[in-house]
Amino acid sequence: MKPPPHLFLIHGTYGNPQENWFPWLKAQAEKMGISVSAPRFPTPEGQNLSHWQEVFDRESQNIPPENLILICHSIGAAFALRQAENSPAAFRALILAAPFVDPLGLPDFDDLNVSFIAAPFNWAAIRQNADVIACFAGDNDPYVPQSFSKKVADHAGASLALIPQGGHLNKAAGFTQFSDLWDFLSGLWKESL
Repeated sequence: MKPPPHLFLIHGTYGNPQENWFPWLKAQAEKMGISVSAPRFPTPEGQNLSHWQEVFDRESQNIPPENLILICHSIGAAFALRQAENSPAAFRALILAAPFVDPLGLPDFDDLNVSFIAAPFNWAAIRQNADVIACFAGDNDPYVPQSFSKKVADHAGASLALIPQGGHLNKAAGFTQFSDLWDFLSGLWKESL
């Protein structure tokens, strides 16, 4: 039997761990006795891959990758892919909401996101270093074209769940809860709880 999972939440550019569906997801998991980390990553000031890496390394240092489920929104997904790319062991799962690995054509975001996506991704390493990868995308995301999320799913060998009228899967699109993601997660850990 696998050890209990540890959820690690990674927000996006201009984001924080108290926004969108993160607080709801954290509360749902903790009600079931599942531990959750939800650190604040520097954004917009100080946002770059190395500063985010420092936060991740500090917050995850005592948790083996095989226990970790990384749950990410927007640029947080690219950051999680970088973790899998370089991990010494496979993560339990990567759950990517509104993922992308290309410039969005939005200068306010692209300038902050560039260090996360500038280098090519090692997709073979990513697939090897995650037991499960799943992607969720709104079918009408105003920031991330659906084709961008499909590209991530295709390269990662992941499922892609399209959420009707999901927008950017954020509070502005009505996502203070995310039942589709929760249902997927629940299926992942049934064998370990």
